[in-house]
Amino acid sequence: MRLPQIESAGGESATERDARMNDSLFGHFHKCPELFYTDICSRNCRIFGLEAPYVPEMRINDFSDTGVAFTDPETFHQQDLEIMQSGIAVHAQATLLSADGRWLRMKMLKRRAEDGGIDGETVILPLDAIYHGWMVQLDREREVLPLHNGAELRRNEMRLLRAYLRGVPYKIIARQAGVSVKAIEKRLHRVRDKLDHPNCHCYSLHGCINWHGLTRMLMDEVDWFNPQPTYRTYPC
Repeated sequence: MRLPQIESAGGESATERDARMNDSLFGHFHKCPELFYTDICSRNCRIFGLEAPYVPEMRINDFSDTGVAFTDPETFHQQDLEIMQSGIAVHAQATLLSADGRWLRMKMLKRRAEDGGIDGETVILPLDAIYHGWMVQLDREREVLPLHNGAELRRNEMRLLRAYLRGVPYKIIARQAGVSVKAIEKRLHRVRDKLDHPNCHCYSLHGCINWHGLTRMLMDEVDWFNPQPTYRTYPC
């Protein structure tokens, strides 16, 4: 007996919804042994600003050619050579601003394909709708996060707040920054002034950060302005 498909409120079946979600979250690509792509899914084409549907005759050899800050082209090329020669798998994760202006977290897995080239899989997490919408405000070019009160958090201030929220002792923060503990205390005081909000009765800087809804965003990433991926390699 075949079960009926469950319809969503908008008339979309569960199967159709799953297909849509898979299309929006998962992607793939293939690079041939001659080091150009023979297949790039439409999802990845949209992210990197490539013409879709992609056809092998385009002979694109590097995502970095698109202008979307993802990785250093030379690093990417050397990784591909190592994957094809040694058979390792490379897992990369990066936060990037897509060609269509959306903030995304991308996870990518590359490994040697049966034809000696590279098979790649991507998983995409859209960030614009989470973190209380703060990702939309992030200005990577100027390296600031504009706040609703007109102030701006600079890149180094966001990293300082992350260390503060994680409970890193001031002495260690100061040593890493090459300044005195007193200087760190002054910086935190200035940052708290930037986080001023109506009827503030917060007992600590934690309260002001929470009031603005910034805690999770600050805790989840060491440096939101760094476009370079983190890499891990695995034997296959």
